[in-house]
Amino acid sequence: MRCPDCSKMVSYGDPEITVEDENVTEEGEVTISARMVLPCADCGTELKESIFELTTLVEHTCNESTMTEEQKGSAPGFELNLEEPDATEDYKPKTDKKGKPVPFRYQKHYYGVSVDSFVICSRCGEVIPFTVSDEAAASDFEELV
Repeated sequence: MRCPDCSKMVSYGDPEITVEDENVTEEGEVTISARMVLPCADCGTELKESIFELTTLVEHTCNESTMTEEQKGSAPGFELNLEEPDATEDYKPKTDKKGKPVPFRYQKHYYGVSVDSFVICSRCGEVIPFTVSDEAAASDFEELV
């Protein structure tokens, strides 16, 4: 891609991820909206972006035998403790329909967002880990310049 600031063809630098929105419902549905930017490797100008909508359902049942009467009377809910998202990169397909390896230059480049985090049950205090991820082809990113 041509960088408008460098005025030359450049490669992408390390992807930058920003969490735009995060939420967890009382039913345990976690939603995270993350923006990934592909900057110029030379000057850092933002060249492409994509918004990733990550969703997962955290399943949990409180163990009432270990809870106090006060905890049993409280309403169930979750508190989200979001860890920093990680950028992922992959190339696909690795093999063709006949099982032969596809040369690297013909593989499609994918970028993704992966989050390993946890929620805390506000009723019993249990920590419930979850992992959620998504990916998109670099060619599907929106150009910013």
